[in-house]
Amino acid sequence: MCVAPRLTFSLKLIRIVVAALATAALFGCDNTAAPHADPDLATYFRIRIEATGGDFDLDGFEIVIDSKRTVPIGPGGRLDVNRVSAGAHELRLGGVADNCAVTSANPVSVTAVSNAITPVVFAMKCDVTGVDVQISTSGVDFPFTFTLLVDQSQQSVTVNSRLAVTRLSPGGHTVSLGQPPDNCRILSENPVTVAVSYRSLTPVAFDATCVRTEKRLAFVLDSIASFHVGNWILITDSLASNIVPLTDGDGPAWSPDGSKIAYSKVVCDFYYGTGCTGGLIMIDPATRETNAIGNGEAGRDPAWSPDGTTLAFSRLSKTRQDSSTLTLLRLNGSVATPLPSVALGVGKPSWSSDGRRIVFECRFTSSAGPGSYEICLINADGTGFVRLTVDAAVDTSPAWSPDGTRIAFSSNRFGPKVEILFMDSAGDNVTRLTPGFAPSWWPDGSKLVLSNDDGLFTIRPDGSGLTRLTTGRHSRATIRP
Repeated sequence: MCVAPRLTFSLKLIRIVVAALATAALFGCDNTAAPHADPDLATYFRIRIEATGGDFDLDGFEIVIDSKRTVPIGPGGRLDVNRVSAGAHELRLGGVADNCAVTSANPVSVTAVSNAITPVVFAMKCDVTGVDVQISTSGVDFPFTFTLLVDQSQQSVTVNSRLAVTRLSPGGHTVSLGQPPDNCRILSENPVTVAVSYRSLTPVAFDATCVRTEKRLAFVLDSIASFHVGNWILITDSLASNIVPLTDGDGPAWSPDGSKIAYSKVVCDFYYGTGCTGGLIMIDPATRETNAIGNGEAGRDPAWSPDGTTLAFSRLSKTRQDSSTLTLLRLNGSVATPLPSVALGVGKPSWSSDGRRIVFECRFTSSAGPGSYEICLINADGTGFVRLTVDAAVDTSPAWSPDGTRIAFSSNRFGPKVEILFMDSAGDNVTRLTPGFAPSWWPDGSKLVLSNDDGLFTIRPDGSGLTRLTTGRHSRATIRP
């Protein structure tokens, strides 16, 4: 085995060693440059393989320089080769897969410039072998994705899209869509057997249709721990038996007549000083038509007044990331009105059943540590501000009961685990219900929906009947009246 040593000595010594290496090439050493000139450590070939098509070579290639020096190059097709002598060279790309062809000159003649980088580009086209699956979906209330199976391989494909599944062997393959949601059915043959030809894509088409689902419960999918980018609002029936995506956003709230959902979609960038963009949006759950709510800019956590005429929401500051204001907006086109508050930040408002008072989450310091989150109360006319909780715990997400007698909220005051607690409208008579957070009342007050680390649950106010609804990073449930 002949290996060129790594030297860092004088130029004279380097030239002596290089001469010895050139002599060694006559005896079969394959990692030296051609003997027509002295190789230079600072003289490079920068080799790039520009490939089009698909099913690219996974085991890499090789570059043969002057039929004497062979250098491996990885599947990424990028390599810098030093120890190149100045002058003319011939480079050949080898190790090309059967489904690929070099479309540029091969070999190619290149002149290396001393103490410089000389680019060398090989163009390549590769053909794929596989199936081109297209899914056409009609109707309403589509799922996020369908499950596509090719033989034993499984992956997800979005509705009304196409997906190429390649690197298949020529011959017969079984392609199918997995079990669709209950409100959807596959109209075309499923599964289907297709004959795949070498170096080509065989088309496969599936037709599906979906019908309208019952819409009773809307909630948020926390995409920080999911596949989807950004929070998504999902919608389902009262038993959560058929969950479908509604729109991307946060903080959904059903209107009192059950015809619309208000939600927020806000993006803030205080690092570069651009503030917040977006705000409150109204959506028709049946048609998925959306409209921005006028004067709802930078709004979050919308809550409907019982008569459906007004939204209470938290308006984020344009200049401070930790600041927000409780704001009322009448839905007749009037200007939004901020309510007075000594709190630095507010959120998650909830109306009393008579529409006269609003309970909300309030923060009095810029830190997010214990004691910085409390529950506050204010009259809808802006008078009567009061703190309902004053303790070292984190108290959040208040929800007023439909009969107006109790306020459910989240707190860790009884230990490290967050629990659902009850109190009266004066902040007294605190009782514990169950571990969980972000409570929401069923419209008739018969039960609550709460979030836990792995899904949504329902429970009766007396603590009985704890029942799982969903599994996943779900929160912020709202129930249609």
